[in-house]
This record gives sequence, C-alpha cells and structure tokens, in this order.
Amino acid sequence: MNKKLPTVFYIVGAGSSGSTLLSVILGAHERSVSVGELNRYDEYHLENGVCTCNHSFSDCELWSEVSKLEEYSDDAFKSRLSPLFNIWSFLFLGNQVFQSTHYFKEIVERNLKLYRNISKAACKDLIVDSSKDLPRLLFLNASGAIKLVPVFISRHGQSYIHSKNKRGGGSFFAMLRWIRLNLEAHLVWRRIRGDKRGVRLSYLSLLNDPKKITDLIFSLSDVDDGVDIENFNGKPQHNIAGSPSRFDFESIKSVDESINKISSKDKVVFFILGGTLWNRIFKVNKIL
Repeated sequence: MNKKLPTVFYIVGAGSSGSTLLSVILGAHERSVSVGELNRYDEYHLENGVCTCNHSFSDCELWSEVSKLEEYSDDAFKSRLSPLFNIWSFLFLGNQVFQSTHYFKEIVERNLKLYRNISKAACKDLIVDSSKDLPRLLFLNASGAIKLVPVFISRHGQSYIHSKNKRGGGSFFAMLRWIRLNLEAHLVWRRIRGDKRGVRLSYLSLLNDPKKITDLIFSLSDVDDGVDIENFNGKPQHNIAGSPSRFDFESIKSVDESINKISSKDKVVFFILGGTLWNRIFKVNKIL
C-alpha cells in the first residue's frame, strides 16, 4: 500500500455547507479515513493542533505516524501543499496554466506523498479530503496522477448566513462570500466535468437520505457496501480543521433547521443580492 496511491474523495463548496458532516460519514467506512481540511496540514503540524480524536498531532495515532513518514522539520517544509493561484486563469486558459508553472511538479509531488503516507499510516485505500481548496484540486486534476472523486456540496444561502451570524459575521459580507465560493466551485465543476466523475449534492439531500448519498459516492470508487448510518460516529476520526461540530456529532438531523431563522433585515440582504436565483444556480434545494 505504501507504493500505491489511494483514491481521494475531494469535497468542494463553501464552508458551513455540510462538508464536515459529509466527511465524517464517509470516513466511517472500514476502507476509508477522513482527514478533514488537509490543505491545513502544515499549519496543524507546526502548531501541534488537535484532531477529532481529541489528541494533539504529536500524540495522535494517525498524524504522529504521518509526521514521521513526512520527514519534514517543524519550521521548514520542503514545499507548500496549496498553490497561490487564481482559479479564474484556469477557467479561461485550462490545465496548461497549472502545468506551465515552475512549481507545478513540486506541489503535486508533495500532495501525492502526503496522500500516500496517510494511506500507509492508516492502512486505508480511500481518503476523504474536505479541503474545499480549488487551486489544489485543479493542480491534482491537471497532473492526472491520482484518482480523484470530486464531491460538490451546497447549502441554502439563508442557512449559510445563519451559520456565519452565530460566529459574529455580518449578513452582507457572508452573502457575498457564499456567492463567490459557490460560483467558483460551480464553474470549476463544469470545467472539469464533475458530473461525469463525481457527485454534486445539496445539504438537504444529505440530511434527507445520507445512506443514498454515501452509497452513490462510494460506488464511484468501486466499493459495493456503504456506511452504517446509524453508527457512523462510532469510529474514531482524525479530521483537522473544519466545523467545531466535528468533535461531537451525535446524530443526523432530517431537516436544515437554520433555514428561515435569520432576521428580517438579513432576509432583505439575501433577496437584494439575488439569493433566490443563486440558490437555483447552486441547486441547494435539489434532492437526489
């Protein structure tokens, strides 16, 4: 397994859209390991951050082993995990934009090595990466060196505003961010022909029938059996970053209770910025 690259379920979309819940459910399968937002690996390594097993990096059974395999010092990683790149260039010019950069090979090799080391340390051949980092996805996609199963999850704009409000954000800038992140993911999805090789779903679909969604995703990696939804939180997880709820998922709610919980003022902002239209474009109400 140390020489063979794993299959990667790469989750994209705006934050606060259900990616953490989805990654935890997918990570419950016996053949998979969910690692959270892997693009922040360097940060968590340097700061000795805490993963969802409630242990620090240096004490976690997975990340401590991965760190040994990486063989990088704490203050000087050989190369970055995520490229500093404008995805709009890709949308107009395509893969050659990435392949022509002087650090293309460096970034791809660093990510492939990290995936391989995680697979080796966890003894799993499926990795769930909820980074939502589009430039990183595009670099890996352009390399053609690893099997990627892209998964695009989107959530109702009002629910996104509600989530950001709980963290102290304003509705206007939250709405602009929701539009930008989903639009970028939407355009990249179309460009890489995501519908031909991945799964696009709404947060509502995940809540409505999580088994159907996860079975569909696993089928794209030739896995016949799915996740035991009733006991998805019984397996130790090793997610880094993501929603704080990754530490205490107990059950899956059947509805998105945050829709329509925002104030009248926030609803006005939502409608003025075209929320209804964007919801339709991003397919947030589509049930698979």
